[in-house]
Amino acid sequence: MGEEGVNDLRRSSEAGAVRSAPGRSESLDAVSRALYNPPETIEGRSPVKPKRAAAKKPSKEAAKTKDASHCASCVPAKCCMYFSTEIDAPENEKDFDDILWMLAHRDVEVYTKRRRWYIMVKNPCRFYDPLRGCLIYPSRPRICRAHHPAECEFHEEYDFDLHFHSYEELERHCRLRLAKKARSARSRRAR
Repeated sequence: MGEEGVNDLRRSSEAGAVRSAPGRSESLDAVSRALYNPPETIEGRSPVKPKRAAAKKPSKEAAKTKDASHCASCVPAKCCMYFSTEIDAPENEKDFDDILWMLAHRDVEVYTKRRRWYIMVKNPCRFYDPLRGCLIYPSRPRICRAHHPAECEFHEEYDFDLHFHSYEELERHCRLRLAKKARSARSRRAR
């Protein structure tokens, strides 16, 4: 979906009904896939790391108005289309095998950021409605309330160190890592 389709969705959601571009009907799933296009990777590394300006937290009043206006223009809400949690960093082949098992499941990705490992499950929140937004906004969970617009993923690419979209990508990374370890061990023995 191009920028024009996204703008159509934004305008239509503000008007109170979702209308797609003429002759097109797209589900929330298709829209979220179109808007959530992770960068192509080679061996799990993002090709270009985006530069990020240091974000200053605005005052509470400014944050509330910015939060409301920022989130109103975010269709679909990218932060509501997945969840992510930290996992133990793999230390051996068994640990990597466990992570491969996770990646064998549909809509699961694994990434690293600042030497920490995370699992991302790309599954939309059941309380997100494309017309009305968050259906439980006043009583939303703490994690949602703590998510600051300055950290919003909608207008920026993710800045992961490594990003594995599939089983095969992590498997290839493991093979290269093992080969590197073997070369390192051989060079130590040769000394």
